[in-house]
Amino acid sequence: MFALRFLLMALASDPLSVLAVQSLHSITFGVFYVTAVRYITRIIPWQYRATGMALFVIFWSSVSGLLSGAFGGLLFEAAGRPAFYQLAALLAFVAGLGFLYRHLFAKPEDMNVGGISV
Repeated sequence: MFALRFLLMALASDPLSVLAVQSLHSITFGVFYVTAVRYITRIIPWQYRATGMALFVIFWSSVSGLLSGAFGGLLFEAAGRPAFYQLAALLAFVAGLGFLYRHLFAKPEDMNVGGISV
């Protein structure tokens, strides 16, 4: 869903279309956040879940914001809005493929974390 939203942002040509596309954020972010929390609770053993959630929040809200703000801003300035959002769409699509691959093709023993099958 993020890939689609970013691709639509790359194609948006006027402020109203940007506003319409950005309204999808309420859906894409909601799905992302709920899915991420559920995924973390499935792969992290119960005794480490608080630590796992803390690391998720640190990386999602701090590290990713710093990196995307710095490098994304450089790319946005150098290549423009369409290139920025095309790259964002590509990265989101590749990440989605990675999670889909893991979901479809992971062996049960690969999904065993800390003695707990997930």
